[in-house]
This record gives sequence, C-alpha cells and structure tokens, in this order.
Amino acid sequence: CGYFPGLEEYLQKEEIAYFQLAAQSLALAQEPAKYGNYAPISCPNGVHAFARDFNLTSLVWSNQEGYPADPNYREFYRDIGYDLPLDYIGPYIHEPEVRVFTGFKYHAITGKGDQKNIYRPELAARKVLEHTENFLYEVEKKGRKLAPLIDRDPFYTLAFDTELFGHWWFEGIAWLESLLRKADQGESVVFETPTDYLRRYPDNQELQPALSSWGEGGYSDVWASGSNVWIYRHLHKAIERMEELSVRFPNQSSLKQRFLNQAAREVLLAMSSDWPFIIHNGTFVTFAESRIKDHLGNFNVVYENMCKNAVNTEWLVKAKKRNIVFPDIDYNIFNPDSDRIRYNG
Repeated sequence: CGYFPGLEEYLQKEEIAYFQLAAQSLALAQEPAKYGNYAPISCPNGVHAFARDFNLTSLVWSNQEGYPADPNYREFYRDIGYDLPLDYIGPYIHEPEVRVFTGFKYHAITGKGDQKNIYRPELAARKVLEHTENFLYEVEKKGRKLAPLIDRDPFYTLAFDTELFGHWWFEGIAWLESLLRKADQGESVVFETPTDYLRRYPDNQELQPALSSWGEGGYSDVWASGSNVWIYRHLHKAIERMEELSVRFPNQSSLKQRFLNQAAREVLLAMSSDWPFIIHNGTFVTFAESRIKDHLGNFNVVYENMCKNAVNTEWLVKAKKRNIVFPDIDYNIFNPDSDRIRYNG
C-alpha cells in the first residue's frame, strides 16, 4: 500500500492496470474523493487505485481489537520450545543450547499476563463461526448505509499480510474458508476482484493520490526516522553506481554478465525495506545494520573490479551461494535505456 506521486508511471510501463493504496492517500488528496474509499479512482495516466478499507481490514488485522485477539484463539508466543525444560526439548531442536519455536503451542491467548488457559480447539472453532457471521454483518450494515449515498455498488478493498493467516492467527485459514463458503450461500456480500469491478464500472473519478504507506501513521516515517535515515545516502550512491555500470557495460555475456547480475542482486537486497523497519523498531538492530553493510560491501567489490575491467571469479561463486535470490535478474534493468538495449541491442 505504499505510494508516492508518480508511482503510477512505473506501473503503467509494466502494464499494471491497478494497485492498492492506504486510505490516507485519498483522504489527503487535493480534491475530495467522490466515493471515498468505496470505489477506485483513476490516476491522471489512467492507472486505477483502490484504497484499503481501514475499518473492515482492522476487524481481521488488529491484534488489539480484531478477531485474532479473542482469548479463545491459540496463543502464538507460548511454545514448548520456551516453556519446557531445555534438557527435555534439547534432543528435538537443531542446537540444544538455543531455544526455538517448535510449533507445539498448548495455550489460548487468555489475556496479557503469563497465566494462560489451555487451548481448546472446539471453543476456537465456535469463535471462527461467530467471527464469520460478524464480518458479513458488518459488511452488510455498511452497504445499507452507503446504498442511498452513492450510485454504484460499494467496493471494499481488503488487504492483509498473508503471514497473518495460520501463523500469527492460527485459526485465520479456517476463518477465511468459513467466510468464503458462507458468503457463497448468500447474495448480499460478493467477493470480487478489482479487474471484475473495473469491467462493471470502467469510468471513475480522475484524482491524484497523496503520498502514503501502510506503515504506522500512514506515512513513511517508519522507514525514514532519525535512527535509520543514514541508510539512504549509501543506497542512492549504490544505485547511481549500478546505473553507471549498466551504461558502461551493456548486454554483457558469460562471466561479466553473472558478475554484474550479482551486483544488481546485492543492491536490491540492500534496498529491502525490512532493514530500516527493524532498526526503527529497535529489534535485531545489529543484524539489520550488518546486512545492509554486507550487501553494499559486496556491491562495491563488483564495482571496483569492473572499474578495472576485471572479474573476481572466486568471490562471485561464493557470493551467489550466499544469496540465492532473483535467479533471472538482468542487471540491464538499471540502465535508463534498458528497454531499447534489451529488445534492440
């Protein structure tokens, strides 16, 4: 849901017809959104944007007031890997001296203290059905209020991290299944893709959204706070140098191609938004800082060698084994003329 004005130009170039953004993006736009968050808007270049419905999303997402906070659901943090004596669980974990989550969790959420009730699956299953009914009720209630106010079916954009379902909220997958089955039996709530909605309502208000993100407060301060803002001058320099390499050495083959692809891989890994997020939250700060420095250091190895028109083969073999991601990456994407070079070069 992160957005900055102009992002739609990149999406259009990749033939992406629509995207999702945070509710604040329309609330803070220079012009009022005619339908609020209940219909897409069209960016000036024709790419559509669907704003997330905060209230309905929070019912499912919030760990304070949403369904996952119900005291009958399984507690994620109470695990026998931390509850039971180390000499008991030691033979069953990879490193006997390091406690880890095992997946065996016998307690319900209960409350904020350490004293937890034993998890009872039958009670949790009842809650799944109750929360299914409640969600459909909230959607229907919202629809009844909106019906006389807008001249089209309201569209509610629901967006979640997939790790919520079955991970943080153990019963989340059962709730999803129950919701889809129950909705299919009725007519008042229909699950529809943005593509299908745009087929029914192709003409939408043209509006320029404001900068926003799904981060705390709806802006980008989580990723650009006083503790982590130092990262970006180094990232920008690495990107600038990666562009330089792609211009100086376009469409290489064999060893140089692999070397430059590794450079592009390291730049992208350094750019991961997880690192500033971790630093901002104060969790595993040393780890996040070391990852940034390692990836940027690896990029500099390639840059310095290519400035000498050389390839460090031994380093390349080791680097590819360390970071096995983006197997099909093409370093030419950093070249401002990458489309012309790729298709006509």
